[in-house]
Amino acid sequence: GRDPGQNRRALGLPSRPDDPERTRRHAEGHIANGLTELLITVKGDNPAAQVDSAAGLLLERLRG
Repeated sequence: GRDPGQNRRALGLPSRPDDPERTRRHAEGHIANGLTELLITVKGDNPAAQVDSAAGLLLERLRG
């Protein structure tokens, strides 16, 4: 069988450009609950800028 320790757990997490701290709090909560992969989703105008903003907010803090 599979080694449960090798399983990756993923979740799509919407980026909230109007409330980036909410996005960060949700990401940290999901990681604390054992998720290993977060797929940050964006919608609306200028998705590239939204991705850059979310990456700037999340990556440094969540990688430790």
